[in-house]
Amino acid sequence: MGALAAVTGTVLPTTLLMLVMIIFFFGIKDGPRMHAMLTAVRPLVVALLLWIAYDMGRTAFASAGTSLPELFARNWDKAALALVAFALLVRTSINPTLVILGAALFGLLAYR
Repeated sequence: MGALAAVTGTVLPTTLLMLVMIIFFFGIKDGPRMHAMLTAVRPLVVALLLWIAYDMGRTAFASAGTSLPELFARNWDKAALALVAFALLVRTSINPTLVILGAALFGLLAYR
């Protein structure tokens, strides 16, 4: 009975709320206001992704106080891995999950 209470107490209201929101969204998704908002939000999402990439790159390459040439000379393997992954994602239709798993396998073999 405890599991049933947890499902009806937490999952059911959340699921119903999501269903109502989906119904509401499909009613407005093709409207000019929604189109205008998405037109402004898409570049923001790109900017956020670039910032995340910059911040993660700074951490991954430990770039504090290091010039760019020194950074790539010291971390050429990580830079090459990033470039190969980027090229695979841009030039092929490979699933990004496979690229992540491949990088994880490479890390397990190369950096252990």
